[in-house]
Amino acid sequence: RFRQRAEASGVERNHFREFKSLHLTSLGLGTYLGELDRSTDARVEEALKNSVLSGAINVIDTAINYRLQKAERSIGRALDELIKEERIQRDELLICTKSGYLSPDGDSNLDLQSYVMQNLMKPGTIHPKDIVQGVHCMTRPYLKDQLERSLRNLSLDCIDLIYLHNAAESQIAEVGREEFLNRLREAFAFYEEQRTEGRIKWYG
Repeated sequence: RFRQRAEASGVERNHFREFKSLHLTSLGLGTYLGELDRSTDARVEEALKNSVLSGAINVIDTAINYRLQKAERSIGRALDELIKEERIQRDELLICTKSGYLSPDGDSNLDLQSYVMQNLMKPGTIHPKDIVQGVHCMTRPYLKDQLERSLRNLSLDCIDLIYLHNAAESQIAEVGREEFLNRLREAFAFYEEQRTEGRIKWYG
């Protein structure tokens, strides 16, 4: 549907790539940088709506640590508006996010250390030994927590594609290859369970 509308509005057919019966644009919208203010939120939301409605983009990329969760929330608000107004259907878009890096909440006044202590360590989600290089974690409880936060931030029931964010680069130098592969195996086992439950479609 998305491709057909895009072609009708002048987007070339070869702008799309086919993957597992999905028609995906060869360009995607990234949401990495920006200030932690409402003005930037509004610009991200407007960029997403304009990109999708133009027919040029149906691949959206973000991460829970981008703009300290505010990138995901901006995407969630824009998608919610487009879907409620029936200008787009959920299955016409590929929504990608990432987890692994520790991220505070850009809508709170807590710094990284205080946020991690209050929201992750005190509840027992992570322990100091789980954190690599002071910024990265990929244990099963942490990935579960982050997936649940991302689903809420994005206002979605299912994320199409979730990445372990720079996992090898962040982990191997400190924990070694063998331990990294053990951690990766456990992370992928968790993501397989989430696929079975319908909370994600793909991971990498």
